[in-house]
Amino acid sequence: MNLYKLTRKILDRKTGKLVSSQIIENVDMSEEEYYKPIVESVTKKIMNDLIKAGDTK
Repeated sequence: MNLYKLTRKILDRKTGKLVSSQIIENVDMSEEEYYKPIVESVTKKIMNDLIKAGDTK
């Protein structure tokens, strides 16, 4: 198990710059538990973008 810092980050949508960052809590979890939601959300976005790109051709 590893200790990760659960953070909330707010980004400016126009510039992409970090507006604020706050540590919510320290969480003890495995790497798989930590990365799984990130990989799932990024994969879903990529798949949706690929489907949209295929529809426009």
